[in-house]
Amino acid sequence: VNTALTNFSCDLNQLTILDVSANIALNSLTCKANNLATINLGSNINLQNLSGSAAPGFPYFDTRGNSATLKIKVGTTARVTQAQSLFTTANQNIDSGTLFII
Repeated sequence: VNTALTNFSCDLNQLTILDVSANIALNSLTCKANNLATINLGSNINLQNLSGSAAPGFPYFDTRGNSATLKIKVGTTARVTQAQSLFTTANQNIDSGTLFII
């Protein structure tokens, strides 16, 4: 675990589960085109930091191209609501069918 990790990209692998819940400094996560069924962001990662964008169409948080039923764990009910407003198909963060869960 690297708690100082700020950027993580693991695009185009065959990952099925990703747990970055202990990486509390994370502000960029791209994990496109894997076979991810679950991503665990936990309660420690600042979701607002992940929602920024360097340019339109270039999100800091990008999970597109994974399982059609991808579940992203965010820790609390309030964070589910926050994630649903920050990370959307329109913002090019997630595919339709992605669920945010506690």
